[in-house]
Amino acid sequence: MDNMEDIVGRIKKIKEELIKLQQDLKEMYVYGEEEKNLVKVVVSGKGEVSDLEFTGKNINNDLKNAIIKATNDGLRKANKLEQNKKQEIVGNVDIPDIPGLF
Repeated sequence: MDNMEDIVGRIKKIKEELIKLQQDLKEMYVYGEEEKNLVKVVVSGKGEVSDLEFTGKNINNDLKNAIIKATNDGLRKANKLEQNKKQEIVGNVDIPDIPGLF
């Protein structure tokens, strides 16, 4: 019985930490970039674009495509940040599929 209580306690702690992580991710940022270095996109850990930094002079179709590429790069990095932080919390605990936990 102690083992089951331990498992429930660990799951509760993990869930609490994941809830806190959702709040913390709002304060974490990653930069999305594209290969021509015309623009950088600042994206929150929750996947929201918060700023654009223009480094190129040519504001035309190239800029539009650069913004799209940089935004997608930033969103991928934000998603990876969230997954990595969740993995740090969960570690190697074998948790059953519980709706709302992840």
